[in-house]
Amino acid sequence: MGTYEQFEAAIALVAEDGIANFLQTEEGPMLFLNCNDVFGYACADAEPVPWDSIVEVKRLFDKGGWEATIDWVAKRRGTPQLYCPRGN
Repeated sequence: MGTYEQFEAAIALVAEDGIANFLQTEEGPMLFLNCNDVFGYACADAEPVPWDSIVEVKRLFDKGGWEATIDWVAKRRGTPQLYCPRGN
């Protein structure tokens, strides 16, 4: 489980409508970013965020919104997204 700072950042992301959710995994609760219809058409998708990356993802979201979190996922996966409002 994460630190207080990580947990606080995760809760802030979950509070944003549709950005992230907690899911129970074998290792315990984990934060997942919503990636529906971003890397595949008509595709339900989510990216797990390791506890040590949650604060970084929250900072990216604060600076660039949902698009910045999708950029983070694309770099992590090494896969371009199909849709990004900023045109990346």
